[in-house]
Amino acid sequence: MASVKSVSFVAAISLLAIHPALWLVQTWIDPSYDSRGGLAFVATLLLFGWSWRSPGPAPKESDRARARLLLMVTALLRAAGELLAVRTVGALALVIDVYALALGAGVARRSVSLSPAGLATLFAFSLPCDRIVERVLGHPLQLISARLACSLLSLTSQTIRCEGTRIFAPPAELSVDLPCSGARGLVLMLGFWAAGLATRRLEGRRAVLGLGAAILGAAVANTVRLELIATWMSHGVDAGVEPLHSILGTIALFLGALPMALQVRAPIARVDAASAHGSMGVRASRSVKLGGRPLVGWYSPALLGIAIAVVSIPSRPIDVSPTSQRPLPVSLGTLYSELLPLEGKEVAYFEKFGGSASKRRYFDQEGSFTVVSVRTHSPLRHLHSPEECLRGAGHEARLLGIRTDSTAVYETRDPDGRRWQVDVSFVSDRGVRATNPSEVVWRWLEEPTVAWTMVERITPLGFCARRPGICHRRESALFHALEIPKEKENQG
Repeated sequence: MASVKSVSFVAAISLLAIHPALWLVQTWIDPSYDSRGGLAFVATLLLFGWSWRSPGPAPKESDRARARLLLMVTALLRAAGELLAVRTVGALALVIDVYALALGAGVARRSVSLSPAGLATLFAFSLPCDRIVERVLGHPLQLISARLACSLLSLTSQTIRCEGTRIFAPPAELSVDLPCSGARGLVLMLGFWAAGLATRRLEGRRAVLGLGAAILGAAVANTVRLELIATWMSHGVDAGVEPLHSILGTIALFLGALPMALQVRAPIARVDAASAHGSMGVRASRSVKLGGRPLVGWYSPALLGIAIAVVSIPSRPIDVSPTSQRPLPVSLGTLYSELLPLEGKEVAYFEKFGGSASKRRYFDQEGSFTVVSVRTHSPLRHLHSPEECLRGAGHEARLLGIRTDSTAVYETRDPDGRRWQVDVSFVSDRGVRATNPSEVVWRWLEEPTVAWTMVERITPLGFCARRPGICHRRESALFHALEIPKEKENQG
């Protein structure tokens, strides 16, 4: 009977975890995510194994009961994730699973003592946190970073001028784009903080101070990085190229990490070895238990039934965008075109939950260029950063700057070594323009019924620099054909 319960429990946990776990692994290996989450997963696994193999008393009965309840709760959370077709929700359930398993294993009471909540927090960084933070908080972080950097630069130069996310440091101009928002640095600092929580170097008041040090350190690091870049650029040096860009970023991160390093200087908390073994020197069982029974207790068959029901739930996402076709024109003046099929990833990115996308190549005696158009009422689902899409297609991408009409300009190199210029505009039906998906999301929240269109123009690198008039006429004809309204001044 025990073996049946064991099999039921393992099967239930496997069914509940399979979809979010596979998605999580995909985010680690898919270049479009550019995620470092695998490192957080390995760190969590090593810490858990280290603690689990150390001696300690049996877990508390109350901890077992809480763990059992939490596993049931995560089943409901996964059901919501399956129903809404939001993989991030299912992955968050894995975070609660880690907390429940850490409670059941009694890692807080072993000689290598870990915090179950801290361990779960560390595991949370195995999710694609960089993308999540950039998508949700990227735009306000851009504005904050630009303002801080501008204030600091103004102390040493009277010629500094700032407009939104653009910093003018004559003769150079620095655009605080999404990667420069400091989102990645913030995630990195918070990851260090989570490691301190897990190893119990940060507890109570020090945990709060550590959180403040992480946020402050991230802000300091990004501000210093932007100032270093602007200073080099004002002296005629392109600080956006490697390896200089990475060197400046590393220096800034080192300075920003100092407050956190001071907070985690204490040794790892450990349970006294004598009390861990007990007065008779008996080593604690390594089995994970819940509610006074083994983890594979009486409720395992019920958990298996719930798991089967959860994975059988059909997806009913509530944010499906109504299909709103605005096809690319067949011709633009003297330019003729051919319709290009969308690649598999492009279909998944842009059309899986509604919305519409199309791709055409236009050509005449002057040359050719490719246009990709995506239209949606749900930008949080459909609109992705150009870097993400280009990386997913095997390209290397670098932001060259932001034009005055809020168009982001990228330089890319495809797998065959060819170089391209990619101009990307995000425009609402009201004429409001944005430079990246994070800004789109924030402006869309103000008017959630308004559709947004991404228009991406791809030309051979250097063509528009040599023939700017031709590129301008092509772009004007394209926007007129798509009935995209004239630019409306953005507020905020």
